[in-house]
Amino acid sequence: MGNSELLMYLLKVMTIQGVFFLLYYLFLKNKTTYALNRSYLLGTLFIAFAIPFLEIPISEKSIPNITPEVEVFEWDNESIIADETTQSESFQVDSIKKIEYGTIIQWVYLVLVSALIFRSIFHLLILQKLKKQSVYVERKWFRLFKTSQIHPFSFLSNIFIPQKIFGTNSFDQILEHECEHVRQRHSIDRLLIDFMVALFWFNPFMYLYRRALIEIHEYQADAAVIKKFTDPIGYQEVLFSQLKSSPYSGLVSHFNFSTIKKRIVMINKQKNKSAVWVYLLAAPVTFFVILAFANKQLEEPIIVQKAETEKAEQVEPESTSEEETTETEEEEEVPETIETPELQQDRFLPSILPLKDAKNAKVTSGFGKRRDPIDNKVKMHKGLDLRTPVGSVVISTADGVVHQAGYDDKYGYFVLIEHGDQYMTRYSQLSELKVKRGDKVKRSDEIALSGNTGRSTGPHLHYEVIEVGAGHQDPRNYIKDHKLSAAALPEPSSDERLKEEELIAAEMKLAEAEAVARHQERVELEKEARAMEMERKIVEEEMRALEKEREMVETDRRIVEKERERAEAEMRVLERLRVKEDQMLNKMRTRERQAFLDPEQMTDDPIYILDGEEIDQKEINNLNFDLIESVEVSRGKETLKKYGSKAEGGVIEIEIKKNKAKSKEKKGKEE
Repeated sequence: MGNSELLMYLLKVMTIQGVFFLLYYLFLKNKTTYALNRSYLLGTLFIAFAIPFLEIPISEKSIPNITPEVEVFEWDNESIIADETTQSESFQVDSIKKIEYGTIIQWVYLVLVSALIFRSIFHLLILQKLKKQSVYVERKWFRLFKTSQIHPFSFLSNIFIPQKIFGTNSFDQILEHECEHVRQRHSIDRLLIDFMVALFWFNPFMYLYRRALIEIHEYQADAAVIKKFTDPIGYQEVLFSQLKSSPYSGLVSHFNFSTIKKRIVMINKQKNKSAVWVYLLAAPVTFFVILAFANKQLEEPIIVQKAETEKAEQVEPESTSEEETTETEEEEEVPETIETPELQQDRFLPSILPLKDAKNAKVTSGFGKRRDPIDNKVKMHKGLDLRTPVGSVVISTADGVVHQAGYDDKYGYFVLIEHGDQYMTRYSQLSELKVKRGDKVKRSDEIALSGNTGRSTGPHLHYEVIEVGAGHQDPRNYIKDHKLSAAALPEPSSDERLKEEELIAAEMKLAEAEAVARHQERVELEKEARAMEMERKIVEEEMRALEKEREMVETDRRIVEKERERAEAEMRVLERLRVKEDQMLNKMRTRERQAFLDPEQMTDDPIYILDGEEIDQKEINNLNFDLIESVEVSRGKETLKKYGSKAEGGVIEIEIKKNKAKSKEKKGKEE
C-alpha cells in the first residue's frame, strides 16, 4: 500500500468513526442502557478499520453515488502552459522537498507513538510500585490493598482503598463500586483504547471514544452500587465527599472520576428500557457507510456497440454543442510521433501519449489552476484533457498492474494503473473498458476506448500522472513521444479585453473585501476567545469559592447536627428529671395531706369539711387521696364565727377535683 493509499485509508477510517460517534452523541449518550452503549462504542471503533477493505461488486445499474477516492477535473477554455525545461527543474526540487517532508513526518509519527506507549508502560510501573508500598488486606475473587493514596481506584483484579476510608460508613459502597469495575473488566477496555490512541494519536475521534467509554464505566459501577444498597442519596453524598483532584490517573479506574456531575444526573435519571429501539438506527447507518467507503468492483464494463463507435468517429468537431464549439477555439494540435531513445529508459515511467491515434487529438485543458466551466470557480486541474472522438483507442503509457477499473459519477468509466512503486496513471471519461482489476499491462497495450461519461462537457480523455509520495504531476513533463505546444489563439477585441479587465478588477475587490471580512472576523473571534477565557477563569474562581462555601456549609451542618443530638440528649435528661420531680411532689403532697388529715397530728380535734359538708373520721379514712384537689386548715375567730364553738380544734376543708368548679360557682353566688 503506497503512501497516498494509506493516507486515503486513514481518512476513510476517521470519517467512518466520526459518523458512528455522531450517532452515539445525538441519540445514545443519555440512555441508561450502559451495556449496549459500551458494546456499540467498542464495536464501531474497530468496524471502522475493516469497512474500507470490503469489496462490493457492482454492475452498470448499481453504480454508487459516492466515491471519495477521486476528484473532479473537467476541461476548461484556459490552458496554463509553462516552459518545459523550467518545469523539469522545479519538479526535481519539489520532489526532493516532498520526500524530505515525508521522512520528517514518519519520524515525528514514530517518536510520538513511542512516547505514548512508554507513558503507558511508565504508568504500569508506577502501579506496580504502589502495589508494593500498599498493605495487602485480603484476597477473594479480587485483591484488596490499603494504600496511602487519597482516593480509591482499581486496575484489573486489584482494588486500592485509602486507609482513612476503612471502617467508615462509606467503605462498603466504595468497595462495591470498585468491585463492579473488576467484574466488568473495564481495565481491558482502558488498555485497549490507550493502545489505539498511541497508534492513532492524530485521530481526534480516538480521544472522544476513550472519554465516552470511561464515562460508561463509571455509570455501570454507580448503577451496581445503587441496585445493591438502594440508597441513592447517601451514595451521592459519598461522591461529593471525594471531590478532590487525583495525583495519579494512568490506566486505572478512579472512584472520583471528573464527571461526577454527569454521574449524579444519570443516577437520578429514570430508567427507560423501551428506548432500546434507538439502537436499530445503527443498522442503516452501517449500511450506508459500507456503501460509501467500501471498494467498488465493476463486474462487467459497458461495451459500446461497434456501429455507434464508427458513427461517433464520423462526427466532425464543428457539429458538437455550442459549448464544445467554444472549446475548439483554444485547441492545440498534437503533431506526429517523435522518436526518442528516452522511451526505453524505464519501462515503468509513463512516457508516451495515452492515445494510439494522435492525429485527431486536441489539447483543451492543461495541468494547473483554471476556472471551472460548471461553477465558474478557480480550481486546480490535476490532469491533461485531450479532445478526441468517442471510441478512440486508449493505451497504457508504461508497464504496470491495473489497480482499479470501474465507474464513478464524476470520472465516468476510468482505469487506474500502478507502475512499479513510484508512479500511477488514471484514464477517465471512457466509454468502454478492456481491462479489469489485477490485469498486467505493457506500454502501448490497449486498455479502453475514449468517451463522454461522468461529468463531461464533450468527448475527450482525461489523463493524470501521480507520483507516489509527491502527488499529481504535470503529464506534459512525462510525454516524450510528442511535442505539445500552445495553439495560436485569436487576439481578443478591445471590448472583450475591457470586460475581462473589469471582471478581474471586480474579483480583486471582492477578494480584498473577503480578506478584510476574514481579518475582522478573526479579530472578533480573538476578542470572543479572550472574553471566554476571562469568563472561564471567573467561573473557575466562583467554583472554587462555591466549593469552599460548600465545605463550610457541610462543616456547619455537622456542627448543627451534633448540637441537635446534644440538645435531644439534654431534653431526654430533663424529661426524666421532670418525671422524678413530679413523683416527688406527689409524694410530698400525699404526706402533707395525710399530715393534715391525721387527727393525731392536731393538738385538738378538728372538724372535717368535704366540699362544704361536715364529715366524720370514718369517711376521712375511706377517702381517695388522689381525688383531693386542695386542703385548707383554718383557726381563729373567723373560723369560730363561721362554724361555732365546735371549731375550737380547727377546721380542715377538703375540696375534691370534680367539685372545684361547683365550689367556685357557689362562692360566687354567696358573694
